[in-house]
Amino acid sequence: MAHAVKNHRKKIPQLNTFWLCSATHALINSSHFCFRQVPFVFRSATNEILYMSHLDTVNARWSYDLLWAAGLYSTFDLFFAAIEEKTRGQLFNALMGALKQDPEKIKADAMMVSAYPSSLSIKMSIMY
Repeated sequence: MAHAVKNHRKKIPQLNTFWLCSATHALINSSHFCFRQVPFVFRSATNEILYMSHLDTVNARWSYDLLWAAGLYSTFDLFFAAIEEKTRGQLFNALMGALKQDPEKIKADAMMVSAYPSSLSIKMSIMY
């Protein structure tokens, strides 16, 4: 693995400015933020969100944008709607901490994106 990363760093100079951590390392980091074990029925959804978002964020061409935040938060909110609010907040903070993202910024940006269509007039809504 290290050899492959070293070869890619030669081919893609932008990788030299990034510290590439594995998805396993991100999963271990999440345990530092959330001290409760994820219930079994939600574990695969948690891993899926963590691994796929991790692959997004370590991509050299990735940059944060509002739609990414909205997609991440809405997916999380849909998968974990059955968990109580406090536990869901702790889990979201743990996942975002593992991904080195600001949970408050992601949540605020996602709320802003979801509120945008309701702010449009009927005429503008039809155009979109």
